[in-house]
Amino acid sequence: MSNFLAIATVTASLQSLLQDALNQDVPGATVTVVRPDGSDNGLPSTGANIYLYQVTPNNAWRNTDLVTRSSDGRLVNRPRVALDLHYLLTFYGADEQFEPQRVLGSVARTLHTQPVLAREVIQDAVAATPVLVDSNLAEEVELVKFMPLSLSLEELSKLWSVFFQTPYTLSMAYLATTVLIEAELAPQRALPVQVRNLSVVLFQQAFIDKVVALTGETDPVVFGDTVAIQGERLSGPVQAVRVGGVDLSPAQVSSREIRVALTAPALRAGIQGVQVIYDHGGRSNVAPLVLRPRIVQDGGGAYQISVADVVDPGDGTRSATVTVQLAPQVSPQQQVTLYLNQRPPSTEPVRAYSFPAAARVGDTDTVTFQVRGVAPGEYLVRVEVAGAESLLEMDGGGNYSAPAVTIP
Repeated sequence: MSNFLAIATVTASLQSLLQDALNQDVPGATVTVVRPDGSDNGLPSTGANIYLYQVTPNNAWRNTDLVTRSSDGRLVNRPRVALDLHYLLTFYGADEQFEPQRVLGSVARTLHTQPVLAREVIQDAVAATPVLVDSNLAEEVELVKFMPLSLSLEELSKLWSVFFQTPYTLSMAYLATTVLIEAELAPQRALPVQVRNLSVVLFQQAFIDKVVALTGETDPVVFGDTVAIQGERLSGPVQAVRVGGVDLSPAQVSSREIRVALTAPALRAGIQGVQVIYDHGGRSNVAPLVLRPRIVQDGGGAYQISVADVVDPGDGTRSATVTVQLAPQVSPQQQVTLYLNQRPPSTEPVRAYSFPAAARVGDTDTVTFQVRGVAPGEYLVRVEVAGAESLLEMDGGGNYSAPAVTIP
């Protein structure tokens, strides 16, 4: 890549290229590189003037050096800027001798015949210009190319209007592309790769159609269950099944189904995304799963629900502290709600209550609720965590029977 002298080197090389052509075609003509806004600033009486009037980023190269730095700020690639140079070429001489038009013809022919700035031309221009002695444009891989710009009469008029009290002179615009300028910095290099592993994987993305319980597609999924991930192109080197950010190991993998047990303590109840991750870096789509919490039971089957600190305010209701043990654990950020429904048979009207959980500091499997204004009686208990409810048991008659708690 070239250094900061590249822009000036392009201009000097263009001047040298056109001067050689005019020496043969229009004897006595000279090529200057000044601002074309007056005759007292060095413009030639016969010849051409080169004026760089605009510089724009090159869209094809502007992002090729990303990323230049790592996340910790270390330089990994040399920063490089890619520019296009816009030149205004003006032509001077005696109109009665057609000198401006002869100079224009010579310049247009030269740049059409030699549109690429040759390395020899660059080296000669650098050798003839002391201030450019450190330029390395001639070593650039991408050679600079010239092409004429088709400016409308309006665009040309606007361009000449920036020159104060300067009458229009026969002119033509050219684009020089692409000039690459690179910072003279040394990026850090990693050690050479010792072992190279090459694997070929057909690019067929796995697709998850649905995630269902093994007992049936419409059955709810509770923590501790094994689910079936059904879809297409699921077989392959599965690295993990990601459920809500937790990576699980599959128990069974086939082309149309993957089975995985939802028993990891890090899982959380609620609406979770399910995705299959493969060793080769491929990933399936993300499918939704409603993972319901479970109220823990002891070895005898009794639900771990307790009632304490019962208070009778004298209005026929009770206040109390209800504690429920859940699986999986509940995070402090998750919204947890306790639902109490009077257990049938019940009197009319049927009583139902809901209470938010008390604040929690960290992850816990024991959640406390402060209930107030509850009529004494037996109530079915459900706990909702992040939109997913725990399940109720049913008796032989098709009625909900458990878990239940008594408010004395």
